[in-house]
Amino acid sequence: MFSASELKDLPVVPADIRDSAEGIYTVPCRQKRELSADGPETVTQLWFQTQPLDTDTIQRIHSLKLVAESHDQGFTDDPLAGNWTWFEIVLLENKYSEEPRMKDGIQLVWVSHRNLFLSQEFGWEEGVKFEKDHDIFRLLEKGNVIAVRLCARFEAWKIKVRTGYLIIEIGAPVSRDSLGYGETKKTVLGIQEVFDEVNSSISPKSTPISTASQDLLFRAEMLVSAGDKPLRVLSLGMPSPVLVCSAFLTSIDGGGVRGIAALMHLDAVMLKLAPGKKPCEVFDIIGGTSTGGYEFLSILHISC
Repeated sequence: MFSASELKDLPVVPADIRDSAEGIYTVPCRQKRELSADGPETVTQLWFQTQPLDTDTIQRIHSLKLVAESHDQGFTDDPLAGNWTWFEIVLLENKYSEEPRMKDGIQLVWVSHRNLFLSQEFGWEEGVKFEKDHDIFRLLEKGNVIAVRLCARFEAWKIKVRTGYLIIEIGAPVSRDSLGYGETKKTVLGIQEVFDEVNSSISPKSTPISTASQDLLFRAEMLVSAGDKPLRVLSLGMPSPVLVCSAFLTSIDGGGVRGIAALMHLDAVMLKLAPGKKPCEVFDIIGGTSTGGYEFLSILHISC
């Protein structure tokens, strides 16, 4: 990680990069901002962004990373309940856009890093390094901008920032194929629809099996590159279908009455998306995470 003084000395990304030397450049920001949440809904605010990118610049980007000086509100009732302020990298259609660009129904958003946790003093944290083969560079189009977004969730959580740098590595041009998500959203919505149908058929006195938030599902960071086959995992534990990195994780409860409901969910999903196939013919990994999960595994073992 660069020191604060080293960051200041790095050259700023030039307006015209075609003839610029290879090396490390920055997009600096010294605008103080504060964002507060007041409930369970995530609140966001754009902080700073690059200039609109042309094709030559996009091809020459070899890596991207955010470094920021920030802190949160400095206290919480339950430190084990999580860190609920963070930074995101988002792609915008143009310099006037205020919401992430959409591609085939998917928000082009990636988490950079969590905010400095339980501190009332500013400190430096660095985010994920997006390497040159990352999907973000295959999704960039002429005129787009790369932006930094502040995020907070739940009452009393705050994110305070005063300095940030997007560190951009410029190198020789890289040829990249464009990326699309095709029918991914339609497939996930199909699974969601099946879960909703089965939930509605369960007795009102039973606790319905929950499904993941669509805001979480339809983000670029949750999906794999087009053409790559995701690892299909059936986890017999807490319920919810989620696309995580390079795996499609279907997680359902395996025990008790909820376990019976979970079997109904799985059967309905299989009939809709893979008729005539058994779970072991669809999922690459099937694992149990509880006693109920192991019971469920035994049933699946018999059926396969």
